[in-house]
Amino acid sequence: YNTGTINTTGTYSGGVAADPRSDDIVINCYNTGDVYGQGSYIGGVCGYSTNKIINCYNTGDVYTPNGYSVGGVVGYGNIIVNSYNTGKIYGTTGIGGVAGTGTEITKCYNTGAVFCQGGTSGGVAASATTVTQCYNTGNVIGANQTTGIASANLIENCYNEGDITGTTAVSGISGNAIIKNCYNEGKVSGKTWGNISYSQNSVSNTYYLETEEGALAGVPITEEYSKSKEFYEKLNSDNVWVYYGTTHPKLGIGSSALVVDGTTINIENTKKTFVVTTDVKEINDVKGGSISGEDEIRYEEIRYGEDNISEIIMKPDENFAISEITINDEKIAYTVNADGTYTIPAGYFTDVDEDKH
Repeated sequence: YNTGTINTTGTYSGGVAADPRSDDIVINCYNTGDVYGQGSYIGGVCGYSTNKIINCYNTGDVYTPNGYSVGGVVGYGNIIVNSYNTGKIYGTTGIGGVAGTGTEITKCYNTGAVFCQGGTSGGVAASATTVTQCYNTGNVIGANQTTGIASANLIENCYNEGDITGTTAVSGISGNAIIKNCYNEGKVSGKTWGNISYSQNSVSNTYYLETEEGALAGVPITEEYSKSKEFYEKLNSDNVWVYYGTTHPKLGIGSSALVVDGTTINIENTKKTFVVTTDVKEINDVKGGSISGEDEIRYEEIRYGEDNISEIIMKPDENFAISEITINDEKIAYTVNADGTYTIPAGYFTDVDEDKH
């Protein structure tokens, strides 16, 4: 891992690794420092990887003034799995939230803002071959070919919540990709744009909010319907979406899934109870009096933190007197009544957290 600032002038820059060998797998790595580079292939964790990147994340900002292929996790990555970015990403072309350029990107997400001065940018990646089970919530500001997910061959089971702004060829999901089981609720704006795609390409089972204009592909739905169980079941043909009920379906990555419409579980939390017991101490085999509850296994049960509700009456026999009163072996001060009796009233034991004898 790396937590410091990285500042380089050449190609291939990364917070953890610049250009790993072809047989190196980058796994369980993270970067929290800002990464500044003057060249291309710059990533928060890794600059250029031809193998796999698994379970990695970046929270630092990644910036280059003139390079290409810049991403939050990796500049160029072959296979990227279970990784995410929350940092801001800046560059001129080929700028993506998770990856600048990637081949297969699966179960990844981006929440950081993406800024691209030139062409090709995306919330998850600027460009990729396939992107599956990924999402973006960060805003993307670019020029030509600006997308909520990525410019790719196939986009499947993905969604975008970020606002996507560009000049031409601006898309909520992707430009010319085959798009399946996706959803966009972010605002999309540009000279030529579409809520799902800027072109009428192959789009199936893919949706956007009907309040947004610019539809060249996809099905418009209401925000209320996007929260429904019916929409969830329609979108979840591959069994990878999670139903919430208070928002549109989401993927089971990045946060714990809350299943609203499931089995109801009732939990009863019973407080611990304590007991009050009593007896009269014999002297020379003679008790010489009585006390409430002396012949009972437990005179009263009191729940934790509550008070006693039963009074305890001590009554000496004729020619006898109360000589001592103890509670849990500690003597207490007392003054007997005119008839020689003594009463521990209800409410004497407060906030009970132990047995009383």
